[in-house]
Amino acid sequence: MGIWSFFERRRTARIAANLASEVAQRSIGPVLGRVKRRAGTMRNAEARGYVRARSLEIVHRELAAVQKGREKLDPAIQTEIVSLATEAVMVRVLAELRSAPAETRKPERKAA
Repeated sequence: MGIWSFFERRRTARIAANLASEVAQRSIGPVLGRVKRRAGTMRNAEARGYVRARSLEIVHRELAAVQKGREKLDPAIQTEIVSLATEAVMVRVLAELRSAPAETRKPERKAA
């Protein structure tokens, strides 16, 4: 491994992280709208898988939109971007879902 390859890998990782962040930011709204009603009633582990599965299509679509007009990325880098973006979307959407129900929860009836 030479110094050139070291810096090339760091540059590629930085580009992938930046693109993943941009794709995740663009995807949060549509994913939240898609999963809000159903994922809010699930347990944590179940909701993580559900949000991850439902967000893949949107993340792929947003990556294609971001890449339009740019040079084509290596498929391995695209896979890494999708993985990073999907994880970021899942974390942000679940945080939003966990914070929202406390405000909109129906008051519980207490026995006398």
